[in-house]
Amino acid sequence: MTLLGPPDVRIEMITELLAVHWSKHPAERLGQLMENLTYRVGAETPLWLLEDDEALAFLQRDSEGDGE
Repeated sequence: MTLLGPPDVRIEMITELLAVHWSKHPAERLGQLMENLTYRVGAETPLWLLEDDEALAFLQRDSEGDGE
């Protein structure tokens, strides 16, 4: 278990943020979305290879910056 709590809590937190990001860029496929998020937040490691709490932190930071 990560710092985010039980699996159902972390899954909901991450998927809700992904939905927000994807709604801003609906033409992107999932792979494109993940690659572009990785680039936008300046992560050295692709988001899909990070621990959930690290990926969530990047997603939240991008949301705070309006993700554009």
